[in-house]
Amino acid sequence: MGAMLSLRQPRGPLVVRPSGGMETVMIALSCVPQVERALRAGHEIVVGAYLLHPGGLMTALEDAARRGAHIVVRAESSPYRDAGAGRANASAVARLRSLGADAALVDGLHCKGAA
Repeated sequence: MGAMLSLRQPRGPLVVRPSGGMETVMIALSCVPQVERALRAGHEIVVGAYLLHPGGLMTALEDAARRGAHIVVRAESSPYRDAGAGRANASAVARLRSLGADAALVDGLHCKGAA
């Protein structure tokens, strides 16, 4: 099975614990390169994001979609109540959907996490 990511603040930068045959990886939000590496290796990826912008995280999600990983993404429809940020999320969601991801905009999401 793939790795499950939880972006909760662990005591150290990376904690791996066996859990029912599945690895649980807890990564501090400040460890973005570790998140990107884990996404590149994952087979089942679930992401909640307040703001999805171009960069390493989006590239890792796009690469995972291209290689056939099952990806679910939910992004805030109106982050910061800013039209430009909302358009950026809409564009990111459309891009991921075009690559086969289950991606959608939602209202009232203030989440930064991946599983």
